[in-house]
Amino acid sequence: MRNRCWAASLGGCSEKLSREHIISAAFFEGNNIKAAGFDWTGDKVAEISLKNAVVKVLCKSHNSKLSELDTEIRKISECFSQFNQAVVGGADSSKHSNQFVGQVNGVKFERWLLKTTLNVICASPKKYISFWPDEFLASLVFGKIKFDYHTGMGLYFIHPNLYGNLVSSWNFVNVRPAILTIEGDTGLIGAIISFWGMPFFLKVAASTENLCLNVKGLT
Repeated sequence: MRNRCWAASLGGCSEKLSREHIISAAFFEGNNIKAAGFDWTGDKVAEISLKNAVVKVLCKSHNSKLSELDTEIRKISECFSQFNQAVVGGADSSKHSNQFVGQVNGVKFERWLLKTTLNVICASPKKYISFWPDEFLASLVFGKIKFDYHTGMGLYFIHPNLYGNLVSSWNFVNVRPAILTIEGDTGLIGAIISFWGMPFFLKVAASTENLCLNVKGLT
């Protein structure tokens, strides 16, 4: 793993790196989780302690500035859990109501999803060897730049049946970054992230034509 802060381009780094959960612990129950798709798991599924599912890719200063996202994601995690109970019902079939009303902060959810995507990428430098987050992406996470919805950036919900998934009674989080190289420049188009089998697409590039601008940061 790269032992440096992916938000260093914004300035103001502290000397020490924080132990950042790759994916927020709020989404998991119990002390252990199963992980796959990282450099250190290879082609196998590894069972590890939740407290060890961390990576040192943010300094303590920058990580502390994202505490508002961690607070919001706890609320969002609870909404997902309640939605899952409404749709699947769990072991108690009487809870299967197919009705759910919830409210989340969409902007903070987008920022947290991008933060998580960058954590996943930085946790596997061999898998994503030619990519490192730039100032543009860091600025989106920290709210210095807003997602430009007029250019198609932002969060999209993908119907589970279209993506080949079914809403699951057990939670799993899947993060699949979409990285593209154009004329020697490598940039992040977005990522597909799913919770309980419900997939979302987060688009962070306004278009493939201006990908090079996004890759080079704020110019």
